[in-house]
Amino acid sequence: MSLIQSRTDARSQLLAAFVIYVLFVLITLALQPGESASNEQRLLAAVSSFVVGAILAAACWYFGKRFAATRTLMADIRFTGSGRIWTSVALALFALLGGIAALSGILRVFELQPAQIATVFFTAATAGVFEEFLARGLIFGAFLLLFRASAHRFLAAGLSSAVVFGLLHLSILVTSSVEAVMQQIFYATVFGLIFALVYLRTRTIWVPVICHVLIDFQPAVAGGEAPVNQWVVLVAVFLPLAPVCLVALWRPDKVQVGRVE
Repeated sequence: MSLIQSRTDARSQLLAAFVIYVLFVLITLALQPGESASNEQRLLAAVSSFVVGAILAAACWYFGKRFAATRTLMADIRFTGSGRIWTSVALALFALLGGIAALSGILRVFELQPAQIATVFFTAATAGVFEEFLARGLIFGAFLLLFRASAHRFLAAGLSSAVVFGLLHLSILVTSSVEAVMQQIFYATVFGLIFALVYLRTRTIWVPVICHVLIDFQPAVAGGEAPVNQWVVLVAVFLPLAPVCLVALWRPDKVQVGRVE
């Protein structure tokens, strides 16, 4: 594939991602229950949103295959030497911090009523499936095409897709406070770096999907409004992860063009 063709496909893929994302936001907003909705109505809305998200995730997969972005992901990425060390440190920090947060959330979710538990599950599953197929499968693949000629294509694609992933959370402004949205943009961007690294390291989209679902499996999602956390805690937890992930994305030693799931 020529460099010009790669860039053309990348732009087409980013346009497809934008259209799919707008459709998702508009449809899920239309399905959003009112403040006085019952638990059963919120569950029905969550299930409906999951169906929409799954269909649009399939669309992301289709366009990713059509524009050959996934085939430009590396089938033989070698994380050796310092690259392996940085990657191991990044994933270990993520497993520790993300695992603690996920376990805490899971335990608190099961204190809710059955309908609320199901609402949390479908909401988390919608975010995990749709957002990963969109951000890692389609957008990350598009940026890999766009930066195909760069010696640091993984770093450029990972950082660019992470920033876009963070900005996608501007859509929750309609249901949450400005401060809550800014916080989500901040830590979603860091999560975007981590998920890009996990995607490259495992070479399958499903590992980031599962991680995303577990992280989003929180009681707050049952109410539909993002919570406001202490900035000091967020910065202390997420800021150290960012440079480690950036170095890890910069360090793959050998690449061969191939295909991943």
